[in-house]
Amino acid sequence: MYLFDFKSCELINKETLDIFTIDEEGGKILYNYLIEKEINVNTNELIKSLLENDIEIDKITLWDRNSFAPQTPIVHIIQNCNSPCTMCDCWKTKNSIFHTAESLDSVFRKLSNLGATSIMISGGEPLLHKELDTIIDKVHGYHMAVQLNSNGILLDKRASLYNKNIEALVVSMEGFNRDDYKTIRGTDKFELVCDNIKNFKSYSPNTVVGLRVTLTKHFFKHVDKLINLCRDIGVDSVGFSPLDVTSNSFSRTMNSQRSVSLEKELLPDLIFIEDTLADFKQEKGKLFYTIGKACNDNLFYWTMENFITCLTNSTNFNINSEQNMLILRNGR
Repeated sequence: MYLFDFKSCELINKETLDIFTIDEEGGKILYNYLIEKEINVNTNELIKSLLENDIEIDKITLWDRNSFAPQTPIVHIIQNCNSPCTMCDCWKTKNSIFHTAESLDSVFRKLSNLGATSIMISGGEPLLHKELDTIIDKVHGYHMAVQLNSNGILLDKRASLYNKNIEALVVSMEGFNRDDYKTIRGTDKFELVCDNIKNFKSYSPNTVVGLRVTLTKHFFKHVDKLINLCRDIGVDSVGFSPLDVTSNSFSRTMNSQRSVSLEKELLPDLIFIEDTLADFKQEKGKLFYTIGKACNDNLFYWTMENFITCLTNSTNFNINSEQNMLILRNGR
């Protein structure tokens, strides 16, 4: 979907935030079409031009002041974490770094005024925050729902959360058996987290419980285990995050050595990705069927198109990485 800002004659891709500039005459034609929905010769020429850039005119809406009104902004209340994940450095924070409930009050008020209907409370690990209950109360005080993103390790220690009217609990989960979980998340807490999720679901039955899964090679290797796990512990849905092995996100100090190390440890190899993409595009094979069924059953929050896009981007990363390594070797 795209937004059209008539003042600047810019088209903004709402998903990627890419910006495309249209000349003044084309901007007037597009504006008139969006207002009047009339098609003439000039409109047809514009449609043709847009299609050359893979932009469909019917997927364009006119910009207004509410176009980017936040629905569920994510507020990171603490940097510290108790899960030493291999792709994140929040757990390496030496001192307790957090926002107080008092300092967050004005943030919640502003977000509510901007149109937010709920707040995703995240971290680091938000259950390490001593004022978490107060923070949740403040969000509710501005008539917004609360969603909580956690690694789930301390859920059994924060029983007060059962009665906090939490709309959704999202537990980060990489590895769907004890060994894979320990390899990726650096701690032997798989069974504990699973039990904590089941207990939370039992004591807070109105809370939607989901998993957030980073797409590593372990996901593609053990999709069946993830689906069975969701059934066993009562998970309602699974959302996904592409694997990031290049940026300084998650409090990381990234360099080329660590990027290559994470790529080798977590990213599927190029042959697997290309074979999987071919299988998906031909709509055959066990992996396509398994993921496709989970999408159709509304267990997986992504569509098959999302998985294909992610794998395609991973292919490009692998190719670029191999080229960079070749350049490095030639440079030596």
